Amino acid sequence: MGLLTEFDPKELLFRVLEETEVNDDDVVEEPELTDGNDAQVLKDTLRVYGTFFVIVLILFSFLRRKFPRVYNLRNWVDDLKTPLAKEKHGFLITDSEMMDECGMDALCYARVLEFGLKLSCVGMLNALWLIPVYYTADQLPETDYITDPVVSISVSHLPSGSYRFCATVVGAYIIFGFTMHGILKEFEWFIMFRNQFLSKKLPRNYSVYVQNVPEEYCTNAKFLDFFQQSSGGAVFEARLAVKAPGLKKKVAQRDTVVAKLEHKINVEDVRGVTPMQISVTGPKTNAIDALFTELRELNNNISETIDLIEMRNYPRPEELASIRSAHSGDMSSPNKPLMALDYGTAQTLEGASFDELGDSNLYTENPSDAVAEQSPPGSPDRPGMLGSFVAGASKSVKKVSSAVPTAAVRNMAGNAAGLATSAVGNVANTATAFIFKEDGIPHTAGFVSFKTLRAAQAAKQLIQYPEPFAMEVLEAPQPEDVFWMNVGKDHKQLQVGKLISFGLTTVLCLLWTIPMSTIATFSSIEGLKAEVQFIADMIEKAPWLEPVLAQLAPLLIVLANEILKIILEFLSMFEGPVSGAVVEAATFSKLAAFMIIQTFFVSAISGGLLGALSNIVKEPGLAIDLLADSLPTQSTFFIQILLVDTCVSMSMELLRVTAVGMAVVRSQVGPRLTQKERETTFLGIRPLADPLEFEHASLLAGTVLYFMVFFVYSTIAPLTTFFMGICFVFMGAGYRHQFIYVYPTFPDSGGKLWASFFKIVPICMIIAEVTIVGLLALKKAAAASAMMFPLLVITILFSVYINQQHFRMTEHLPAKDCLAIDLRNNIEGEMDYEFLRDKYKQPELCERELFPENTTLDREVAQGLFGTPQNSEQGDFDQTKL
Repeated sequence: MGLLTEFDPKELLFRVLEETEVNDDDVVEEPELTDGNDAQVLKDTLRVYGTFFVIVLILFSFLRRKFPRVYNLRNWVDDLKTPLAKEKHGFLITDSEMMDECGMDALCYARVLEFGLKLSCVGMLNALWLIPVYYTADQLPETDYITDPVVSISVSHLPSGSYRFCATVVGAYIIFGFTMHGILKEFEWFIMFRNQFLSKKLPRNYSVYVQNVPEEYCTNAKFLDFFQQSSGGAVFEARLAVKAPGLKKKVAQRDTVVAKLEHKINVEDVRGVTPMQISVTGPKTNAIDALFTELRELNNNISETIDLIEMRNYPRPEELASIRSAHSGDMSSPNKPLMALDYGTAQTLEGASFDELGDSNLYTENPSDAVAEQSPPGSPDRPGMLGSFVAGASKSVKKVSSAVPTAAVRNMAGNAAGLATSAVGNVANTATAFIFKEDGIPHTAGFVSFKTLRAAQAAKQLIQYPEPFAMEVLEAPQPEDVFWMNVGKDHKQLQVGKLISFGLTTVLCLLWTIPMSTIATFSSIEGLKAEVQFIADMIEKAPWLEPVLAQLAPLLIVLANEILKIILEFLSMFEGPVSGAVVEAATFSKLAAFMIIQTFFVSAISGGLLGALSNIVKEPGLAIDLLADSLPTQSTFFIQILLVDTCVSMSMELLRVTAVGMAVVRSQVGPRLTQKERETTFLGIRPLADPLEFEHASLLAGTVLYFMVFFVYSTIAPLTTFFMGICFVFMGAGYRHQFIYVYPTFPDSGGKLWASFFKIVPICMIIAEVTIVGLLALKKAAAASAMMFPLLVITILFSVYINQQHFRMTEHLPAKDCLAIDLRNNIEGEMDYEFLRDKYKQPELCERELFPENTTLDREVAQGLFGTPQNSEQGDFDQTKL
């Protein structure tokens, strides 16, 4: 009882209250959502890069007038000169003038940028009414946290299920509808100019490249005869490429000797010092004399090797008999012409039948008389050197080799007379033992030049052989753009190369996700601070790091894309491209895919997820809504990327920072005694007079990202369109200036990259529309999502429609135009075909002899050269030319 009387209920109640008292620090507060600082990021970007670009423009305006040799190359470099560079109002030139003076690819790229500007203008007009619709949306709890001005004028500011999403759909119909209309107009423009380009009297327009030639046609005679019959006698030249590893080695050695010799001559003429070298025997000797001796030996060796290679490909009597038999079966045309070969060159002997040719002096004991009679005008008649090379051969071989002039061997007589001479066949069989075992073996690929556009266009569209991939006819590249090391690769090599390229590109695409997603995380500093504690601590200690990190992500992506261009161009070389234009096309396809997959989607998803992650952790129930809101806000990140890309790349381009830096180094490194030496590239270090070609594929593929960002964000974040317009204005003006005043027209795909670009544009449109549909679904706008489906279907049908005929129309010149042009070319007599002669002849087979350009007649006589080489000077060395 005593214990019970001592118990006090009030005291127990107070003890419980004290034990359960809640401190202020333990109160769980409602999580506060944040919307980032997009407006501040854009301000910082414009402040940094915008100011930088304005300074560059002012500096460029001054430097361009002060140093015209740096910024107006096409006004003084002989190989680049154009009248457009002399005009003060170069931007007012017509499209036709730009195509003629700057190239078809340059015109097409300028047109793409102009098309982007048109779309941006429509997007800006669209934004004038979309922005108020988004900004004035009702404030609901799910959007109360949005206070950033940039986010407030995007769909992120609209609450889920809002009827205002219908405005997004209407804007999408306007943007994509105008784009489809614009694409059709662009096709009209491009087909007109593409046909003008294909109508030009250029070797590439009258020629074709043939690969995977069947074994039965792997001789010049049969190869030529096949296409002569196929084209109805319209072949001008036809030659298979040949293997010539030994000759290539000798030519490379000769080029080195000539370069050394030119420099030694310059040293003697300019400095007055005779260059000496230590001989094998010990005493010093005149370096110029020694190099001239070596050069004479190389010239003789190369000339004889070319003779032997051509003889190795000399048509045998049995080949002519086979061709004669094939023609004799066609009784409807008993007088079909036979083509004489100039190392495979087609020259039609009009009106001469095989029987008439057989009755002529083809098989005379001394074929040189028959050959010399009908050799083409202007053929050189210097005696051949073959006799000295085959001095140990039989007497009959010596007799024939001395009887046949080198010119006749080189031109293969311009007549069927030399084609079937059994004596020359014996020379070829005997002499080939003296050359590299592979030199002269025909490749399974070659070039054919036609007399008419109609024949050239028909050859590209006909199926030439009843087997897949056999006798495959492709458009010929520019003669200067041919990659001879890839000419002749067989089908297996090409397919394996493409497989390797595709496999490595796929692996790279997967691995490239890691750096791109890592870089994209820097686009959301708030997300980084929430998830990475040491970054949060670092920014807390140094607040100035936050804007620096915000500007770091777009700059890193621009740098990553530049590295990617180099890697993808290297991978494209595995495919065995026959020209630089083919490499450009392959690189463009890969790089465009990377721009869409990696730069856009990986960056958008990674940045969007990280940006929303911190808020999702605070409020898991709003995960879908927060993710839907974060995707539109990624427009700020892409605006940063494109602004940085435009400002940095255009600044480097206009000021020509890389070119000027290399020129300064070149002015201090390498031979530079004469103007020619100073204007020659040395060890990859280029002077101003030898600029790099414009990287059309890389720049055009980068433009795909601009269009992708525009299509996705023009309606869900309308502010993007204004920045897109700014980028297209500066890029269009800047690159147009560079095309007119700086860059050479080589290489030129003839507008093929334009077609590749517009094949990708509808894909970008479809991807953007699917993205918008998904976003509307996340925002629970069922009606708006349903309204988007007809647009998606229309875009898909539009893509199918233009892929039926429009792209095919860009590949070939219509027969109607071909006939009209061929008729016009021959209206005053047969067209002069000299612009086609030997244009697709392998470089190592072209120059039998090569001499220094700065040698003089006196020096030639002193060196035992009793004639003036074609590329030597007639008189004494003139120092005023330095």
